[in-house]
Amino acid sequence: MGVRIRVAGVVGVVLAAVAASAGVVRAEPGARPSVLVLTVAGGDSLESAASQRVVLLLCAPVVWGTHPKAGAACDELGAAGGDFTTLQGPPLRVCTQDYNPVTIAADGTWNGTSVRYRQTYPNACAMGDRSVSVFEF
Repeated sequence: MGVRIRVAGVVGVVLAAVAASAGVVRAEPGARPSVLVLTVAGGDSLESAASQRVVLLLCAPVVWGTHPKAGAACDELGAAGGDFTTLQGPPLRVCTQDYNPVTIAADGTWNGTSVRYRQTYPNACAMGDRSVSVFEF
C-alpha cells in the first residue's frame, strides 16, 4: 500500500513538472502513460538493502525523468514491450562469481498497465546482464 501511495504521489508531481518544463521529448501520439520508479538496492531484498538508488522514468506521454539515460531506457523498455523479464544486456559479458547481492525493482505503469517487478542478482555485473540502460544509474 505504501509503495502505491508513494508512486501515485511521485507520478502526480512528475506530471505537474512535465507540464511546466520545456525541452522534453514527446512520445508517440495517443500513447498511454508509462511512468516508473526504478530502484537498485545493495542487498538481497529492498527491505534489507544497505543502500538504494532511486530514479523516476517517464516514457509517455513525454520522455523525461531523473534517470540519466531516460531516452535510452525508454527505448529499451519499448523494444521489450515493457516486459522487464525480456530485457537483455550486452552480449559476451563475463562476470566473477563474487556474492554481493543487488536487487532491482520497478513500480508504476507501462502503457497504462500496472507494473511491479523485483529481481535479485548475485552481484552488480550479473545485474548488468539484464539490461543495457534501464537500471544503469
